Amino acid sequence: MLRKILFISSVTLLFLTIPHPALADVSAQLKQAAGYKDNRQYQQAEAIYQQIITDFPDTNDALEAQKQLTVVYIAWDRQPQAEAAYQQLLANYSEDKRLAEAVRSIGDAYNDSGRYKKAIELYQYVVDNWPQHEH
Repeated sequence: MLRKILFISSVTLLFLTIPHPALADVSAQLKQAAGYKDNRQYQQAEAIYQQIITDFPDTNDALEAQKQLTVVYIAWDRQPQAEAAYQQLLANYSEDKRLAEAVRSIGDAYNDSGRYKKAIELYQYVVDNWPQHEH
């Protein structure tokens, strides 16, 4: 009986330490989408971010993809989509401790695109909702 328990424990431990290929793929997808975004190939970046959000909901990667999708829409000058993506970020990750940083990053994207009023609005949102947060 002890042998069975040790064997099962060993197999379980081995399984848990092997990197999951899907998670590695998500990291590669995020890098690929970032490359598309940097090269202003917004449609390709959008497709990848949306796929990550769909395939890996409620994960750190989905939060990052949702944030980056919002940034893509800002850079692409698609304001209705940017606002919808931002609202989706707030709705899906309202309890996530990384939300303050995500909102600040989106504020930075608005600032970089010359939309200062919207940037200030988001910065103020961070101050109002997370006054003790470093961002």
